[in-house]
Amino acid sequence: MRYISALKVIECLKNAPEEALSISEICRRIDLSYQPTYAHVRALEQMGAIVSEKPGREVNCRLASGPAAQLWLSICSLHEALFDGRYEALRPVVRALRAAIREGLGEGVEVVAVSWLERERAPVLLVSAVMPELSSAVSRLCQVVRDSNPNSQVHIHSPEEFAEFLTGCGRHLTHTALPLHGQQKFWEQALSAWGAPPEQPGKRPVD
Repeated sequence: MRYISALKVIECLKNAPEEALSISEICRRIDLSYQPTYAHVRALEQMGAIVSEKPGREVNCRLASGPAAQLWLSICSLHEALFDGRYEALRPVVRALRAAIREGLGEGVEVVAVSWLERERAPVLLVSAVMPELSSAVSRLCQVVRDSNPNSQVHIHSPEEFAEFLTGCGRHLTHTALPLHGQQKFWEQALSAWGAPPEQPGKRPVD
């Protein structure tokens, strides 16, 4: 299995989380012929990162919900952040956030992730904390992002609200997210959110 081709398959499914894709469609999207694509899908399925089904003539695939998929999504997001030019403007804030995390998050911070709003050209901080309103660590992280870009957004939630946020209005942010702390927890909730029904219009979680 080629590492880069496996990442392309994972990224393809990551960008279409609400639908199962046929192997033929994956071939088209990653520009790879059928046999090597099928081989990569089978290898990833054996690892537990992908599940497939064959309702008709085509084999349809989607991301699994377990630790293997979480690991591959973490690798995929890191690879995108390192090599995708869209993330160039995020690198200073990522470095600053990592430095703040090394200084100590304090108790109760479960997830720290940074995402990107293409239209506003601005970073988005996603934080899940047990007591967000009382955490000085969360305040420092927020300040790092706001100092980097005055148009930045910050979303801080309790763990329960964070899961609801990703299921609703935060769903699109997970596709470009780079988790910096609590990677497994972040992708566990993201995978759960991708499998959940979209939020109903007019219902918006509290930031």
